[in-house]
Amino acid sequence: MKSVGCGCLLYLVFLGPWIYMGWFVPKWLTAFANYVGFWKFSVGLFISLGIIRFMISAYFDNKKSAKARAISLEINDNIRDIKKLVDAIPNNFLPDPFKSYVAVTGMIDLVNDYRADSLKEAMNLFKQETMLDSILTGIDELRADMIVSQLMTLQAIRAAKEAADEANQAKWEGRFRNSK
Repeated sequence: MKSVGCGCLLYLVFLGPWIYMGWFVPKWLTAFANYVGFWKFSVGLFISLGIIRFMISAYFDNKKSAKARAISLEINDNIRDIKKLVDAIPNNFLPDPFKSYVAVTGMIDLVNDYRADSLKEAMNLFKQETMLDSILTGIDELRADMIVSQLMTLQAIRAAKEAADEANQAKWEGRFRNSK
């Protein structure tokens, strides 16, 4: 809503007078603005430009949403293909931890990236990577907890210092009053 208000203000302050005074504008447009009156012309032009802008943005938004729909359909097709692949695997072929879609796609990516040559190697590498990810996640959580505890400690130190400064100031003010 702010942008609309700013746009109105900028239009009425800059563009409206520019057109009304005839600077770099066709004479017939200036004559029409003089005939109708500045405020009516400015408001009408602002509304019509807003409608045109809305129509243009709606057109481009539709194009973007069509692209997004196409990408979404492609992703859904890939997911269906992966589900078919996982469902086609016999139950006793893979151990239980590797029967998920994430595990199968991860192992396929390892083979496609030439990081693993066999199923056994892909399973071991995938297991190592998932353990490493969980360790890194734990480290990130510990780091965040440490930062929070350090901030709390700093706040406590600052509060103690402020209390000590206030007590010291009160002590000196008391001595100053007693000396008079």
